[in-house]
Amino acid sequence: LPVTLRAPGPRVVSVGSELCLHAALKWDDLNNKSGFDAYMQSKLCNLLHIEELHRRHGGAKGPLRAVCIDPGEANTDIVRHFPMGWAIK
Repeated sequence: LPVTLRAPGPRVVSVGSELCLHAALKWDDLNNKSGFDAYMQSKLCNLLHIEELHRRHGGAKGPLRAVCIDPGEANTDIVRHFPMGWAIK
């Protein structure tokens, strides 16, 4: 992080998902690796990490731009090889 903060226009980009809105942190099982709950929890943790980076080093406190993106919202052809990918578009 110190090297990033010294760079011109420092930024951190994390990949998230809107599904984090439906997640709950399982404090007794932060290393949960099974099922869809684990995926949603990991995306919530990504978002919380980005928010904390911005709180500490962005805005009025520093030059860091910390953002979280949801690639599912981007207009791409990523589902072209998925079974029934046409239904996702």
